[in-house]
Amino acid sequence: DLSKKGAVDEAIEHVVSLLNSREEYFTTSSCSGRVILIDGAPESSAVQKQNCAWLFVSHHKCTSEDLLSALAGCSGDAVLKFEPFVLHVQCRRLEDAQLMVSLS
Repeated sequence: DLSKKGAVDEAIEHVVSLLNSREEYFTTSSCSGRVILIDGAPESSAVQKQNCAWLFVSHHKCTSEDLLSALAGCSGDAVLKFEPFVLHVQCRRLEDAQLMVSLS
């Protein structure tokens, strides 16, 4: 796993393992969904994950106290992002991809 975290999110590990155990499929990227608080204002409308300081990240429910506490480490502006569940799957054949799409 090449993410900053370095591992598959626990909440979706069973789904990733199931897909990767099949000959027809393998996952290339996944995230169970997360809330991120990033230090600094973005230079553009798209906040870059590289070269930024993460003040807070959670793949679980968080409270306003969690976020306010993390803001104490902020050097100025901060960006709050919510990223939903995402799963990238590569399929061996077109028929496998069509089945995956029909089930999703």
